[in-house]
Amino acid sequence: MNKDISPNFRWNPIDASISKKLLSLEKTPLAVEYFSKKCDKLTDYGYWFLLSTLWVSYSGWSDLELWKRLFSANRSRKKTSIMKPSELKAYEHLPWFVTAYRAHRKNETDWITYTLDKNIAIRFAKERGVKSIKEYRIKKKDIIALFLRRGEQEIIVLDKEKVEFVREHILTDITIAPWKPKDKGYICLPLKKNIPDGRKDWKITECSICGRECWESDLARKAKSYGNMIGVCTECALKVGVNNGTNKKS
Repeated sequence: MNKDISPNFRWNPIDASISKKLLSLEKTPLAVEYFSKKCDKLTDYGYWFLLSTLWVSYSGWSDLELWKRLFSANRSRKKTSIMKPSELKAYEHLPWFVTAYRAHRKNETDWITYTLDKNIAIRFAKERGVKSIKEYRIKKKDIIALFLRRGEQEIIVLDKEKVEFVREHILTDITIAPWKPKDKGYICLPLKKNIPDGRKDWKITECSICGRECWESDLARKAKSYGNMIGVCTECALKVGVNNGTNKKS
């Protein structure tokens, strides 16, 4: 039984009917368009839960202004409905000011999402064919949601003018790739401070460099058992790569 469900949930026939139609449009830009036409009929919980589900399942090649409008809706129970209980708990543990990153697409002029994990930003930079990521300082009160469902530690901030640019990180000698048995290098382990509750197969361990608490998955333990890989937190792995040009596997 899934216990990671908001206490605001109450079964509603209209919510259920619209949800069923959205499932048929899942992972297409048509889903959010249908949602925008029918959302006035939804309960407050149904609105926020379905909107967050749509965003997590598919947000590519769709109207950013439409998403902004939908996320700005004047409806109650926003934070307790748009985030799952585990996400809300992680959000509540965030400091008053957070450090976040984004791999900007070429010629990008507007955006609403960032990641709290530098390693994730670097992955996106490689996927988008860009050579840098940007670091930002953000007030917690300006973050409307923290999503952990894709493992990306994604935050939503609707007004980029409220975000303070800190620095640009140029990526040159960093390689992040899926682990293979013959690999040698570093395993990037998520820091416990970033994901307080971890995942089902994760166990607490320590970074081999800084000693901070990290999460170690079954795959990470298997990789370490070959004797060629060293488990370090994502921050130390990136520092090693930047300073020494070391290849890292994750």
